[in-house]
Amino acid sequence: MTTGTKGFGSKLVHAGAQKDAYGSVVTPIYQTSTFAFDSAQQGADRFAGKDDGFIYTRLGNPTTRALEDCVAALEGGAGAIATSSGMGAVSTVYLALLASGDHVVSTASVYGPSRTLLEKQLAKFGLVSTYVDTSDLDQVRRALRPETKMVYVETPSNPLMQITDLAAVAALARANGALLVVDSTFASPYLQQSLTLGADVVLHSVTKFINGHADAVGGILIAKETAIAARLRQMMTLIGCNMDPHQAFLVHRGLKTLALRIDRAQASAARIAAWLEARPDVAWVRYVGLKSHPQYDLARRQMSGPGAMISFELEGGLAAGERLMNRVQLAALAVSLGGVETLIEHPASMTHSGVPEAERRETGITDGLVRYSVGIEDPEDLIEDLRQALDVRGALSPGKGENRMVVCIPVNEDRGLESEVCAHFGSTPEFLIVDTDSSSCRAIPNRNQHHGHGMCAPIASLEGERIDAIVVGGIGMGALNKLMAAGIDVFMAEHATVKETIAAFTAGALKPVQPGMACAHHGHGHGGPA
Repeated sequence: MTTGTKGFGSKLVHAGAQKDAYGSVVTPIYQTSTFAFDSAQQGADRFAGKDDGFIYTRLGNPTTRALEDCVAALEGGAGAIATSSGMGAVSTVYLALLASGDHVVSTASVYGPSRTLLEKQLAKFGLVSTYVDTSDLDQVRRALRPETKMVYVETPSNPLMQITDLAAVAALARANGALLVVDSTFASPYLQQSLTLGADVVLHSVTKFINGHADAVGGILIAKETAIAARLRQMMTLIGCNMDPHQAFLVHRGLKTLALRIDRAQASAARIAAWLEARPDVAWVRYVGLKSHPQYDLARRQMSGPGAMISFELEGGLAAGERLMNRVQLAALAVSLGGVETLIEHPASMTHSGVPEAERRETGITDGLVRYSVGIEDPEDLIEDLRQALDVRGALSPGKGENRMVVCIPVNEDRGLESEVCAHFGSTPEFLIVDTDSSSCRAIPNRNQHHGHGMCAPIASLEGERIDAIVVGGIGMGALNKLMAAGIDVFMAEHATVKETIAAFTAGALKPVQPGMACAHHGHGHGGPA
């Protein structure tokens, strides 16, 4: 079927479909390493390029070609080359289109391995690279040299969500005799037509939005011109990073629902981003669909939708971000993005850990930056998941939701500490006086009431209470284990008084004690490992 005049959704379903002898509606998995020839002449013709049939799966396969033809149709390209991973696509484009002595201008906040490969590995073979904020055209213009052969742009960028004006950068690259390569993974073909905007090559990690189900990895390159497509395919086959047929089948199956998935995810992302931006404990939010985004107007011209990726930073930096990621329940703490499931990750220590710290900070990838890939879950559930994770940190401030926090004070601590803690935190926390030598506790309610000792009760009685976290100055092992068994996060500071523990907690320096890591510290204000 010819799909050239069809709409995007129709192309997703029908473009690239391969007919077989059995009339299969879905292109089958041709799980074979090699293909038989009808004759010696046919074999010779295929090796000579006179016959477009298949020879060997590293060189081409019907299942893989179906995916390639579909994506080429979606991007409006002359040809597509599928690879075994996203980095296979990046490696292929570098090796096919660059030579020793060539210079590359790249987006500074590009995907970490894309930069590391060029900056640390290919530099050994004479390639030179410069990294700039490509959303600033003056920086791009100043970075260009006579030997610049490629401008490599990621837009929206990972993870800062910067938008580069592709038409303008394409004009600069063309005037300098350079090719423009665009990593459009964050946008997908559905939201951004990079070749139409002037790119010579567009690439995707199909692991992300194109596949969309977190069950396959892969990459794909789409070239505007047939000659460049041929160079890319030749390099891919030489370095052997071809996509296998089963990968291609999974990716092509996922691709068919791309528009439906992105429509759902970006609608949720818009709500979540606005909710995050309104919170006082969120320092900033970068989402293409927010008017506060620096390139909001450009994005509306260049993209057909804002997408499903959000980056944000919490007040409290790295510790606050780690605490959030450790407490989310619906979102998965994992790298990658663009799937049906929502993912959360920490770029500085994960996806961009290979970028030197000074360079990472210079590009704006701070230690407290959180990347959030919105899936297709109900947005109300995702917001509630973030709320319960964020509100734990703010539970010591009045009016922060329904989560309850208690401050645990050893029975042998100075009773005057109660008033001091109350003055520091206000009237929200409840105080718990713990006998450090037993598994019992005395609860001291603090609901704008007089601070008096409550009844002594077993620590197990807390299991029925809505208590989410507890700050502990000193506690017995039995009591600690029962708290943890009840699903209550326990924050402790090693060899610290209650006062010091509380200070460390509010500064974001403590993590919940993990099972098997706790040890009892009896006596005056000692706790377990942070």
